[in-house]
This record gives sequence, structure tokens and C-alpha cells, in this order.
Amino acid sequence: MKCIKMLVCFAIVFALLTLPSFAEKRATINFMTIYKKDIIIDGKFNDWDRIRRYSFDTDTTSGRRLNTNPTMKIAWNGKDTLYIYATLRSSRRIMSCPNSTTTNWWDYDVFELFMQTKVPSDIKSNQATAFHYAVSDRFLITSSTYNGICSLKTDSLVKNSKYNPYTKSFSFEMAVPLKGKFLKKIQAGDSIFLKFGTEMNSSSEFAILGYPKFNVNAFWSPYNYIECTFKK
Repeated sequence: MKCIKMLVCFAIVFALLTLPSFAEKRATINFMTIYKKDIIIDGKFNDWDRIRRYSFDTDTTSGRRLNTNPTMKIAWNGKDTLYIYATLRSSRRIMSCPNSTTTNWWDYDVFELFMQTKVPSDIKSNQATAFHYAVSDRFLITSSTYNGICSLKTDSLVKNSKYNPYTKSFSFEMAVPLKGKFLKKIQAGDSIFLKFGTEMNSSSEFAILGYPKFNVNAFWSPYNYIECTFKK
């Protein structure tokens, strides 16, 4: 009986000791500093050393930990271009979009970027004003606002790892022009607001970076943007 009590006490102490690290890994990210780095968009990914790696860890539709571990890095050229490097992973074969004009691209495996100059007031205003990109293992699917106003649409901005129809992961690097209102905000020393998401339909996992909460509307929620400042 004494041994059983000792084992129970040990288990409780171990659980309490591991709670902080667990919470830390799932901590909300509210702010992000984006540093200057010269990046060549060539699909080789060898110029991303010494840049912080961010991990997606929570499924927003269930609140559970992800079985896979999507990651991303971010930088800018100090002038007018944002860079993103990401790796998406699945427990099964990647669900690839059939072409770059797929209208239901959200039913496949994609990385998403949302951009705002200020935090929107609600989902409707977010859908009407956010600049939005979605990237699959083969294509830049969209670069438009939700209401269909196209902007900055060019496949030359994205270079993916070599396409493999049997793989369980893919990587890409992407250049996003910070023209117009975004660049003006940055030049004025102000922040812009970004949101990063992964939709992995192949493994039924959906995540927003730095947002460890259950929210079925997380992708268009106005409450999970990260305030980003740019450093040279």
C-alpha cells in the first residue's frame, strides 16, 4: 500500500513539473519581430539559417495537440518584400490541389497567410478586407481578398520543394510584395497584422500559429492576428 501511495505521489509531482513546459509550448503569440535577411526564392531553402522557427501545435477545431508538426520562418529584405518559408506535414499522403484555379482549395492541404493593416472588428469585415494567400504543394492558389478582389497574383512568388505525389510533407518559400498600404505602415514605424494557418485535410488537422484555442471559425476570426514589427 505504501508503495502505491509513493507511486501516486511521484506521478502527481511529475505532472506538475511538466505543466509549465506544456503550457509554454502552447502559449499564445501576440507579437512578432520580423528581421532583415537576404533571401533568394529558389526552392533550395539554404539561406534560412539562424532565423527563428515557429511551430503550429494545436488543432483549432478540437483543441487537441497536432499529430504532425508544421513549421514556418519569416523575414523581410529591409525594403519592400516579406519572405516566408514553411514545411507542412501530414500523417497520410499530401492532398494536392489539382490546379491553380481550384475553387475549393480549402478541401486540400494548404498554408494560408492573412494580412491586415489593423485588427478587423468582426469576421465579416475581416473577410471583406484581408489580403489572403494560400499555398499548396504545387501552386499559389489565391492571392486575393475573400470577396474576390484579386491582388498581387503571380506564381513566380513561390518556389516549392520538388513535387512528389506520394510524399507526406512539402516545403515552400514565398516572397510577398509589401506594396501600398502595408509598406506605408512599415515605413511609418507602425505594425501590420498577420495570421498564419495550415489546413491539412489529409490528416484532419487545422491550425493557427500561436492560437492554442478551440475555435471552428479561427481562420476568419478577428481575434488571432499577430502584431508584427519590422527591424533592419
